[in-house]
Amino acid sequence: MRKYIFCITTALLILAGIYSFFGKEKSWRLKLWLLLDKDIIYLKNGDIVQGWLWKQKSDLIVGRTENDETFVFKPSECEIIQEDMLLRYFEKLI
Repeated sequence: MRKYIFCITTALLILAGIYSFFGKEKSWRLKLWLLLDKDIIYLKNGDIVQGWLWKQKSDLIVGRTENDETFVFKPSECEIIQEDMLLRYFEKLI
């Protein structure tokens, strides 16, 4: 009888874990992904923009900052574009 109760309890805990990971609440997973996916743009005028690139074409760079502000730059205004900075840092540690 104890084995059945243990198996049922374990199964319920596993199902609860799966539901919490794949459930409707995705905000913490989205925040984690955005943290790992952060890009940094160093402009020629000395400014540094941290955010996420949406489009990067030969004539235009479009993205969003941490404050939900949209930025648009010409590639000629940018000195260095570093994508996925935190993810690259973790890769170097491993």
